[in-house]
Amino acid sequence: FVINCTDSAPGPSESEIRAAGGRFRSRFPTLGVWGSWQLFGCTYWTAPRHTLTPPEAHDSPPLVVVGTLHDPATPYPGAVSMARILGNGSSLVTWEGSGHTAFTRSPCVDKLIEAYLISLDLPPDGSRCQA
Repeated sequence: FVINCTDSAPGPSESEIRAAGGRFRSRFPTLGVWGSWQLFGCTYWTAPRHTLTPPEAHDSPPLVVVGTLHDPATPYPGAVSMARILGNGSSLVTWEGSGHTAFTRSPCVDKLIEAYLISLDLPPDGSRCQA
């Protein structure tokens, strides 16, 4: 929570979270209420917030961003945005799998990333690896 709360603008109010909890309970009876409690994480954060600005890498060599389609911790659209924001010929590699992170979990991803790390062989932008 320290990173998430400090790096982001304030989120929903307590009343908005409680209303979401009611909707979650109706729609997802098994885990809905439990999931809504996650929204409280930064509600009472009192330390100063320092909302991050998008990164810039104008002078860097082309970078590789790896995104996992079904990552519960770092949603795929974030990888797409990061590759676009970095620009400078950066490349997005997509793993069509589930779970958090793809490197060392997919031989296809491993091959592309190892080639980049060892030889700076940039994978073609839009490379996809099946799960």
